[in-house]
Amino acid sequence: MKKLLTAIMILLCTPLGELCAQNTFKAAAVEVSQDKVRKGRRIFYVHIVREHQTLYSIARAYGVSTRDIVDSNKDLNLDSIPIHPGDVLYIPYTENTPAPVQEAAAPLTPDLEIVPAAPVEETRVEQTDTLIIDDEPIQTVEATEVLTGEDPFFHDIPEVINVTLLLPLGTAVKPNEHYFNFYVGALLAAREAGRQGVNLDIEAFDLSEASRDDIKARLAQSDVILGPVSTTDINEMLPILPADKFIISPMDTKTASLTENERVILAATPVSNQIRDAVQWMKSDSDSTDVIIVPREEDHALNANTRTMAGELQIDTTGLHIEEVSYLISKGLEMDEWFDVHAHFADTTTRIFPVSDNEAFIKEVIRAVNVQSFKGKDVYLYGPAKVRAAEMEDLCNARLHVSASYHINYKDPAVQQFVLDWRAIMKGEPDSFAFHGYDTMKYFTGICAEYGRQWPEKLPCYSKEGLQAKFQFSESDSVGYVNEGIRRVVYSNDFKAEILR
Repeated sequence: MKKLLTAIMILLCTPLGELCAQNTFKAAAVEVSQDKVRKGRRIFYVHIVREHQTLYSIARAYGVSTRDIVDSNKDLNLDSIPIHPGDVLYIPYTENTPAPVQEAAAPLTPDLEIVPAAPVEETRVEQTDTLIIDDEPIQTVEATEVLTGEDPFFHDIPEVINVTLLLPLGTAVKPNEHYFNFYVGALLAAREAGRQGVNLDIEAFDLSEASRDDIKARLAQSDVILGPVSTTDINEMLPILPADKFIISPMDTKTASLTENERVILAATPVSNQIRDAVQWMKSDSDSTDVIIVPREEDHALNANTRTMAGELQIDTTGLHIEEVSYLISKGLEMDEWFDVHAHFADTTTRIFPVSDNEAFIKEVIRAVNVQSFKGKDVYLYGPAKVRAAEMEDLCNARLHVSASYHINYKDPAVQQFVLDWRAIMKGEPDSFAFHGYDTMKYFTGICAEYGRQWPEKLPCYSKEGLQAKFQFSESDSVGYVNEGIRRVVYSNDFKAEILR
């Protein structure tokens, strides 16, 4: 099976000129500069970028993270613009930085004070010098305390990040299209990581036929473990999971229950988080002059999601005017009359939040909201992602405000590039699973490359926007973590869908 998957990876990546898995990606060697400067209260190395050096390889050489370099060189916009030979980088000085190697002096920058190349042993600089260029004195920086040891976190960054994929690919019978697309999307993210100098070694297992012993041996050396998908498969893997590893559940939100007591990270955002955010959003937009209408489906029993909706709508309602209305789908036309004669509808802003996850009922609510919108009423519809079960025109007319786990902005150049890459390989269009595979692989290998093997400890401070998803984790008393990332999307009546965050 491993040979088959390896062959697939090579086949997928060869048309684009690169191998992406089961191989390592080597960047040019980096020599640590001996030149230091002080900016404000901190000391920095001055590093001149050489040919074939990457941000990742430079960070490793100096014993810092790529984020440290990005934050120290904000004028270079390294979050979106790659480094180039000749760029001058300021690298934070740390006590753990390898001994500097002699190399050509870096160009001086007028607003910086030169610090002697000898190691700084004290935490306070007692004397300063004035840098002079062309006999003109530059402003002297006052002696200040050097900030060292701010973060005791140990950056155990691996030379090669070992990634294990545990997916129910079903290759023994008929490949599962969704999980196969997730897999290919992950490979495209791996290829991009290689271009940026991050060394990855990927091994994929089809859970429908993989040997448990083979998986156990691989888990012992894995830095990032993506999968399994289902709660059942995760439970089968937990007994052989090393004590210092985490399983990343990529897409099944039912696995959220495992995160409380097990070393499981849920990469998808549960619907309950969407609901809470949508209700909070609607309440924050409302004031005492607005009316909030809560339609319910008559004689329809509440389930877990609708109970969450009802419960959130009852929290902190001070100053809000909330009215509930219950009706059958078959009586939807009667609701048009109810809206027409509603005491507040004609002269106030009305916000509507349907307590339902029944697509048929939601479509009926959207239809009713559209009727009022066409009549010139000031009406807005709110809800979680389920509310999007309608045509784009209807969502725009309803001025939908939706809190979603996934939303793709096809105007984003990064999204457009991914689509082009996918078409070149797969001769078709990427689906949501393909985007999610890319986002998940990029996020978790990225945090490992930045913080090392103890990356789970840094999840709460590593928020990232993907092509389709947002990754945002919080401090928790649970053993595992749940992604709380939400994209707020507004559909406007000029036929636009804008991501607010």
